[in-house]
Amino acid sequence: MSIAKLLPLAVPAALLCVTGAAAQDSASTTQDSASSAATPVARVALAQPHATVVVGDSVRLEARALDAAGRPIREAKIVFQPVGPAQADVTDSGWVRAGSVGDIPLIATAIVPGTKPFIQHLSIRVVPGPAKRVELAPTPARLVPGQRVQLIARALSADGDARGDRVTWSSSAPSVARVNRDGLLEARTRGRATIRATASGLRAERS
Repeated sequence: MSIAKLLPLAVPAALLCVTGAAAQDSASTTQDSASSAATPVARVALAQPHATVVVGDSVRLEARALDAAGRPIREAKIVFQPVGPAQADVTDSGWVRAGSVGDIPLIATAIVPGTKPFIQHLSIRVVPGPAKRVELAPTPARLVPGQRVQLIARALSADGDARGDRVTWSSSAPSVARVNRDGLLEARTRGRATIRATASGLRAERS
């Protein structure tokens, strides 16, 4: 008698427990679906599309999230982060402090509440500082008539980073030794000559 009375009470209790769990899972699924809705962001546009920064300097990146029609999405938040080994210090708000010359790969993530994040790859170019000296090589002390030597000159920053400045060449005595615009030196006859390489208003010379 006691067993027959307990069975009807045990079954409804179990059913109530299962029904409650199912309702909770359904609510969780609905919430997850809403949070993973497609993003309205089509691209992230930098205010400085060809951003560069000098070694040792800092720059603040400014970006906007745009939809497919190019309209700004005002509720989007942009977060920045570096990719791979850091050539610079990068904050999530977009401050970049350059450490060495080269391209800094970045990820810009546009976050719109209730949607999937949109990720875009960007890069910032780090350039050398102003030219401080010109380096000239090799430095042959003596040449014989008819001998040719290819000279190389480059402008360097205070940190020793090579710049791409245009170099002009000249000889104090072209009849003794002449140098063409590409730095090819040719000894012509006995005598002395000074060869000069000029870049960014700076000069290196060898006699």
